[in-house]
Order: sequence, then C-alpha cells, then structure tokens
Amino acid sequence: MTERRIARRYELVIPVLVGRAGVPNAAAFSSPRGVTRDISTSGLYFTTSKPPSPGACVELTFTLPRNLTGSNDVLVEVVGRVVRVDSRQDSGAASNVQVSPETGVAAHIEKYDIISTRAAMNARSVVE
Repeated sequence: MTERRIARRYELVIPVLVGRAGVPNAAAFSSPRGVTRDISTSGLYFTTSKPPSPGACVELTFTLPRNLTGSNDVLVEVVGRVVRVDSRQDSGAASNVQVSPETGVAAHIEKYDIISTRAAMNARSVVE
C-alpha cells in the first residue's frame, strides 16, 4: 500500500467532542465523545463509540494541552470529512482477540479555528 499522507503525524491522546458540521450542539454534554490517537495539519484519527459515516462532514472540538503548545491550553475547532471508519480490535492473547466497543475514524481536516486560551479553560470541563 502506498503512503498517501503529506503531513507529519503526531501521536496525541486527548478527549474530543464529535458533532455534525453546521449543526450547533444544543448541549455539549450530549455530543458524542471520542479520543484522538494521532493528529497532523491535514487530518486526524480518533476513536468513538458513535462513529459518523464515511463521507460525513464533522465538527471536532478539542483542547491542545500547554505542554504541547508551549504556553497555554488552546481550544481548537476542526471541520473535517470522514475518509475511513475502522472496526477497532484490542489484541489480547493471540488466541483471544476481542472487538472493542470503540470504532476508529480517520478524518481529513478541511478547516480549523484556534480559539482563545480562555475559551479552552472553560471548555476543558466540557470536553473531559
């Protein structure tokens, strides 16, 4: 298989809110949640128990921690398109592989906004 990625990926495990792009989340607490696995400037991979469909336009909200940004926490809002949905498997013993309730989702980033650090502090309690 040929590598198609053009941007460097970074392993990053942080909570993420997942919503449909253009649909305001009336209550952030009811939005599906997930966890990122890796991220780049052109895409990201996350797991969630409520995956969107391939081709769906999604809005993802997460906070980049200060140890990564070098200063303060930064709230990021991303609009992306789902390019792949994977069934995730947890490898236990070689003869005992079980399917995880979490599903992996790869999304191409079409647009992102860096929100103020103050908003990140307020959102941290919602996302986590």
